[in-house]
Amino acid sequence: MHKIQHAPRGYMHRGYYIEATPGPRGWNVWRPDEEIALCGVVSLQEARDVITDDLGRVLTPAKDPAEV
Repeated sequence: MHKIQHAPRGYMHRGYYIEATPGPRGWNVWRPDEEIALCGVVSLQEARDVITDDLGRVLTPAKDPAEV
């Protein structure tokens, strides 16, 4: 699993962005105007399924700078 702090605003879609949290909770999908929208998303694929563009293309979060 990639470690990221925040996906840049360019990767937001429909008001959501992906943030990784440590431990068994895995990936969470957040809305900036509320608490966690979907807490403890099991896999990155599940998170990606939430934020796809209108053509169904996945909006991929940025990689951690240490991994680039």
